[in-house]
This record gives sequence, structure tokens and C-alpha cells, in this order.
Amino acid sequence: MSSPLAECSVVVAPYRSESGATGAIAVLGPTRMDYARTVSAVVAVSQRLESAADRGMTLMGETTRFAGMGRCVGLL
Repeated sequence: MSSPLAECSVVVAPYRSESGATGAIAVLGPTRMDYARTVSAVVAVSQRLESAADRGMTLMGETTRFAGMGRCVGLL
């Protein structure tokens, strides 16, 4: 019996702000996902997190859409 995760892939991008905040944003999806689109979305979210952290903003609140990638909740 194989694990359901055996057919999944993870795309991860770190974020680091000048203020010292660090972390990572990731997408878990099928191995046959559109990698170019997923990587672009993960990098865009990572950059938004870095920018928001540098400005000292809270990362809770409005819902933002990234080019058809679905709803990303908690981004400014």
C-alpha cells in the first residue's frame, strides 16, 4: 500500500526580511501540476511576505488573487 503523498510534489520558496523575519511558503500538489505557474505563484507570495514584513505589516486580513492560482488568504 503506497502513501497518498507518493504522488505529490512540494514547491517551496523561503522569505527573509530585513527586520529578521524568516520562513517559507509552500504548495503541496500533484506531481503533474503546472510547475512554471506554481513556482511563479510561490515566488510572488514569498516576495509579498518579505515586503510586508519589511514594512512591519500584519499578514492577516484581506484575500488576494494571484493570476488564477486560487485564493491566497492573509496577504496584504
